[in-house]
Formats: sequence, structure tokens, C-alpha cells
Amino acid sequence: MTEQATKNAVITGYRKLINQRYQYAVLKKEPDLPETFDEERTALFKSYALTYLYPTVTRRKELDEAFLQLDSYVKDPVKLMKMVSMSSRLIFKYGRHLPGMLKAGLKALRSFRKANNFEEQLTREAIRLNLPAPFKITDIKTLISALSLEEMTDFIESTESLFSILHDRKLVARIITVIGYLKEQMEKQPETFSNTEVEALALGLELIQKGNNLFDLLNEKEQKQIFTFVTARERRFLENLKKE
Repeated sequence: MTEQATKNAVITGYRKLINQRYQYAVLKKEPDLPETFDEERTALFKSYALTYLYPTVTRRKELDEAFLQLDSYVKDPVKLMKMVSMSSRLIFKYGRHLPGMLKAGLKALRSFRKANNFEEQLTREAIRLNLPAPFKITDIKTLISALSLEEMTDFIESTESLFSILHDRKLVARIITVIGYLKEQMEKQPETFSNTEVEALALGLELIQKGNNLFDLLNEKEQKQIFTFVTARERRFLENLKKE
């Protein structure tokens, strides 16, 4: 089996694990699930995760090129910062906070990318362990438990980072404004920015906007509750796997 075929099997298997762990019938048994999180709300958040964080194999292939472009922005944001600094409207509105807002936006995009990196780490372990595909949920748990504590911690922290940004309602609104401005400027300069660059930033904007739309459904108390619940649950799950 090729490495890509193994990765495809990992993607499919991990999606099954997420779907199983976030069934409402499972979640409602946990004492720290927010009372206002009914079956409908749970389904919305799970759908977001399976659409944008852990998409299907077909969708993942479509996103790979865009993610590679986003990687270059995250590693070297100077090009984007120059564009932002040319906007008198943004400078007047946000002033000295502008660089920090762009940095936070790129940090959010980096968190989305971590999900892809996590799948690559599981693929590496599947090849090392010579585990045959397709992978059952128990197989995926075996692969996760084979990761180093450092890799697990990095993944947990990236999840917490993303939720903390979405939870900061004022910050995420500003991030959407800044990235939206950058996308508009790129579209006006086709001789400078390729379609791939524009589409990559559009993807990043969509990822953040859709997450923001979910949090808009919640009041401030509910936002804090779900942030605490999900991050604590993921940390417990990964730590327990490591102990087994």
C-alpha cells in the first residue's frame, strides 16, 4: 500500500472516531456537557469539525494546495503585513493593534493546518507498525497512542488555540475584517497574486468565518462552557490513550 493510500485510510478512520466520540448519545452522559447543548447544537459543531478540521479524503485533496500556500503566509507574514500597512482605513481603525490582529489570524490558520499534520503523524505510525488498512476505530486509537507525548501535547495545544481565538468575539471579528481586506486587495492585483494565493486566503477566511458563525449561536456563558468542555475532553482522551 502506498503512503497516500495509507493516509487516506487514516483520514477515513479518524473521521469515524470523531463521529463516534461526538454522538449526542455519548456526550449527554458526561456531567460537564453544557445544559444548553442539545442534539441539534451538537450536530452543528460536529459537522463543522468534519467539514473543516477533518474533511473527507476527496475534500482533503482539494485543500492540500491551498494549505501549502497558507503555510508560506504563516511562516513569512511580511508580504501580508506590507499590504495591511497600506490601508489607511485599517490603520485608522485599529492602529498599533493591527500587527497583532494579523498574527492572531495566521495563528488560527496554523491551528487548522495542525489537523492535517496530525493525520500525517498517524500515517507515519501506521507504516512503522505495518498496520493493514482499512483502519477500525480501535486501530486509530492504537496509532494515536503510539505518538510521542510531545506530538500529543502539540495537537492538544493547537486545538485549544483555535477555540480560544474563536471564543474572543472581538478579536475574531477583527481578524475576519483584516483577512477579508487582504483577499480583496489580492483579487485587484492578478498580475502580482496567483489564483492559488487568492483561493488559499479565501479558504482561510471561510474556515474562520464558519467557526465564528457557530459561536454566534451561543451567548458568552455558553461560549466559555463549550470551549472548556471540548478542550478538556480532548486532553483527557489523548492522555488516557497514552496511559493504556
